[in-house]
Amino acid sequence: MEEFRKMVIFSNWKIYMKSRNEVKDFVEKFKNNLKTFNSDVLEIHIMTDFLSFEYVKKYLSDLNIKVGVQDIFWEDYGAFAGEVSPLMLKDIGCDSVYLGHSERKIYFGENDENINKKLLACLRNNITPLMFIGETREELEDGRTEEIMKSQLAIGLNGV
Repeated sequence: MEEFRKMVIFSNWKIYMKSRNEVKDFVEKFKNNLKTFNSDVLEIHIMTDFLSFEYVKKYLSDLNIKVGVQDIFWEDYGAFAGEVSPLMLKDIGCDSVYLGHSERKIYFGENDENINKKLLACLRNNITPLMFIGETREELEDGRTEEIMKSQLAIGLNGV
């Protein structure tokens, strides 16, 4: 008997939604287009910005769509202005988080050690981490793909 493999789709919203009304309109259209959605064969994850998360999760709750966020901080609480802690995310029903996206590395200086701290914070708080790995164009052209990915996995998964 052939084993069926469920398809998984991720949608990363980044910060393209500029207002609550835009989020609401998009989610309503999205939901209307999923009338025949079968979660036995397709798993959908929507990774929202922090402000849209609760609305999207609530509005799509009847469709068995997983909703997560695009970042997390590694401490549960403390003097870390502007950050969002695992405890805060858990409290609003978040159960998955992107880690290590290339844009976080480029624009915010995240590194493999930071990503590891975030991954451990997720696991400590029963939040599923979705860790990105990958090389830069320069590393690819230099033939360093395997080396880079092995390093990112070793550091990112340290302590797991």
